[in-house]
Order: sequence, then C-alpha cells, then structure tokens
Amino acid sequence: MIYGAWDSHTKGKLEVLQSQLHSFGAQLRGARNKSLSHNDFAAVVSGAALGSFKPGDDEQYFVALQEFVNIVHEEVIGGPWPFDDLVKNDVAAFLAILKP
Repeated sequence: MIYGAWDSHTKGKLEVLQSQLHSFGAQLRGARNKSLSHNDFAAVVSGAALGSFKPGDDEQYFVALQEFVNIVHEEVIGGPWPFDDLVKNDVAAFLAILKP
C-alpha cells in the first residue's frame, strides 16, 4: 500500500472525520494564534476569553481523533492505536508531582 492511497470507503470515512477535527480546531485557532504563535501579550494579560467551545465538543474531538488514528493505523500497520492509554500514565505522573 502506498501511504495515503486509501480505498474509496476508507477515504470517505477519513474525510468525514477530518472535517469534524478541523471544525473543532477552527474554534480555537484564533486563541492559539494570540496566545502561542503570535505571543500577543496584551490579549493574554487582558483576562478576556480567547476562545471557547460548547461543553462536550472537546470529548467529541478526541473520539473522532481516536477513530481517525485507528483507521489509519489499521490500514497501514494493522490493529488500533490506543494513544489514550499513554495519556493516563502522563496524568498519573503529573498528579504524583503535584501531590507528593
């Protein structure tokens, strides 16, 4: 298989998921640009909300991201890629530092 040479069914699923992922990202892009990439000090210290999304949208984003990653991993290597398992370890390590 050539990377990215998806069959039409797989390509269709990936395009739908890509659209969902980009839609959520677009809601945060302005805030990201002001606070990180453009280092807009005035915007950051003003205390104003730089971006927002509806409750649950972030969870839907990560569900879609996991599905996208699983499809690609299945097609290229085989099997799912549960990247969220690693996050649990990171959170545990972070909390251990905060609460010695």
